[in-house]
Amino acid sequence: MKKIIFYIFGIFLSIFVAILFCELFSRLFFGGIFRNDPVLLRNSVDALIYKENQSSKFVSFEWDVEVSINERGFRDRNNIYESKNNKVLILGDSFTEGFGVEMSNSYPKKLEKLLNDSDYSFDVYNAGITGNNIVDYLEIYNNYFANDDRIKTIVIGLFPGNDLKQNYKIRDVAQIKKQNISSNIRQFASKNSTFYNVINRFLKSNYKFNSILKEIGVVKEKKKILSNYHLKNTVLFEKINFSTDLIGKFKKKIKDKKLLIILIPSKEQIDDKYWNQLKQIENEIDNNIDRKLPTTLIENSLNVLGVDVINLYDMFSQLSNEKEIYFKYDPHINVNGHSIISEVLFKKLISYEVKDN
Repeated sequence: MKKIIFYIFGIFLSIFVAILFCELFSRLFFGGIFRNDPVLLRNSVDALIYKENQSSKFVSFEWDVEVSINERGFRDRNNIYESKNNKVLILGDSFTEGFGVEMSNSYPKKLEKLLNDSDYSFDVYNAGITGNNIVDYLEIYNNYFANDDRIKTIVIGLFPGNDLKQNYKIRDVAQIKKQNISSNIRQFASKNSTFYNVINRFLKSNYKFNSILKEIGVVKEKKKILSNYHLKNTVLFEKINFSTDLIGKFKKKIKDKKLLIILIPSKEQIDDKYWNQLKQIENEIDNNIDRKLPTTLIENSLNVLGVDVINLYDMFSQLSNEKEIYFKYDPHINVNGHSIISEVLFKKLISYEVKDN
């Protein structure tokens, strides 16, 4: 019995020493904690916004940024709510929040600077929250901004990749509160272990290795990315119909406020290398999929409903030949992408002002 205990102890000690060695090596090689997972906790009251007054360092191969959340649960400055200026409200997900870039480089804040530099008295609310969708956007407006008469224009930064919904299902707060040993261990490791985050990043970004793990049942099968472009994807059509109908009803609800939808393309729509890589991995052929499908369908549907929309697909496609718009490894837009969106929005908002005057 003593021998068995001794061997078990030896095995665990060896594993511990090996993990410790890997951690030390990772820290020396990568220069510190490599943060890969979402760094900020959700609000467990309504599950729409972040817990207020928190901040974190968000580090990756491609960025090293500070993420601070204000007193109302958004990635924005506190004093913006005290300003008497007219407001532009921007609703959206991680693309709007500014995933991987400093707050000042997110397109809402870049837009705000363009407006201020051009002597337009507008502040821009950044209400982007990582992981939110079209239902969340409308709920955020209802819960936090519906009574703000200073808001003159509402922009929804719609990301067709995962913003569309088939029903008006509000987030389950119980699921946000739910914690278990596994989630606590992952959360602790993501905050304190460079080795964990490097391995996690590798597993998420390496499609070939991921496919092997799926075959042996180590990780769950995830929805294929290119299903969003499949010509026979009836679920996609249902999501587009339901989501655009929601937007049309929202336009009627806000009455005198202007509504603008800006369609942010996915990386695979713009990056040829990434698109072809996904086609190979997911065994798709060209006559099954249409790269412009979701953005084109949404644009057409919103036009029928009389909703003002800007589809960035063509602009991103053209400008991507001149400069990188997305991060090299991560699928989010980089500073260049945020600059493009802010400039497009600035021109559109100025056209609204000219018409009104």
